Amino acid sequence: FIYPAVTVLLSWRFFGDRPSFFLTLSIVTIYLGCFLAIPIGKANPMGNPTLGAVAAIASGIAFAFYVILTQICAQKLKLHPIPFSFINFWTILFSSSVSLLFFPLNPAEPINWMGLWGGACMLAMTTLVGYLLNNYGIPLIGGAFASVVGASGPAFPVLLAWLIIGEQLQTKDQVIGVVLVTLWVAAIGIEKMR
Repeated sequence: FIYPAVTVLLSWRFFGDRPSFFLTLSIVTIYLGCFLAIPIGKANPMGNPTLGAVAAIASGIAFAFYVILTQICAQKLKLHPIPFSFINFWTILFSSSVSLLFFPLNPAEPINWMGLWGGACMLAMTTLVGYLLNNYGIPLIGGAFASVVGASGPAFPVLLAWLIIGEQLQTKDQVIGVVLVTLWVAAIGIEKMR
């Protein structure tokens, strides 16, 4: 969720959208909320937290560039969102499929391509609809604001994890973090509607 700050800076650079005090304060508060929501001190025998953090930062920066490029394609190049979304979607699907050939999830086991493609097709429909709505929305509200609204993401997995699998937040800091993110995103939405 670092992409909103990167998007705001890129939007300022490419479109002259200087962030307001309210937008800057909201981004700082959203990041504070994201930081507070991190489970600290939880033993994790599997995985590589450093690699995960680097991958998360890199993906956040890449997504910020995607948001800005979407806005450039919509406003300056006047590309229609539907073909842009389809090209974007197929590029991601092809790139991720090819990457599995070089970096398999578990090199010791063969890849179950049927199961992988079945799951990919199911996820593809929801992803495609999400991209399409995102690509329609960015030209309407701008890349910087779309990124800040998108930063509300931590609240939804927390809610779904609680509803579906009964997972609880471990500390008060995590609850405060999720509440901060959600309230600031709602406040930005209300300000933007005015």
